[in-house]
Amino acid sequence: MALVAVLTFPGQAVFAQDAPGLIGSFQVVDGPEWTTNPPTYSCLEACAEVFGGAAGDYSCSTTSDSIDHQAYVDGWGDSQYCSTPVAEDFKLNTFYDCGDYFCSYSAYVNDHDCTAVNYCFAAAPTAPVPVMNHYGVFLLAIVALLTGLVFMGRKAILGRQKP
Repeated sequence: MALVAVLTFPGQAVFAQDAPGLIGSFQVVDGPEWTTNPPTYSCLEACAEVFGGAAGDYSCSTTSDSIDHQAYVDGWGDSQYCSTPVAEDFKLNTFYDCGDYFCSYSAYVNDHDCTAVNYCFAAAPTAPVPVMNHYGVFLLAIVALLTGLVFMGRKAILGRQKP
């Protein structure tokens, strides 16, 4: 039977996705020191930096209870978004130390002691779900046909026995 399963489902599997769950959180201030001129990160990019994967794997929130697609960021010379959230994909400039007020914002940088917390949510794959390809359907039909023939042959043999 294991051989039939292997032949019927030859390497075909998809992964069902759970609803997005909380992966973890970070404070904006957990990022690199601003004086080192680190890259700027949106919250989505920061989740990928902290927890691995790609930014597209994540959703951000300013609360651990649900996803609101918002985030806290710190800015060069501007800390207003440490308490007022912005969109989860917001960042400004490529590197943080741009030299002028309001010229860069990042969700992951150590500046202004911005202890606001961003929460990272992601859908986690569950166990693989086998998917039958056209070869599998064909093989399953052959197995069913052979099983039926064997059953019919037994019935014919049993029907010929004398009481």
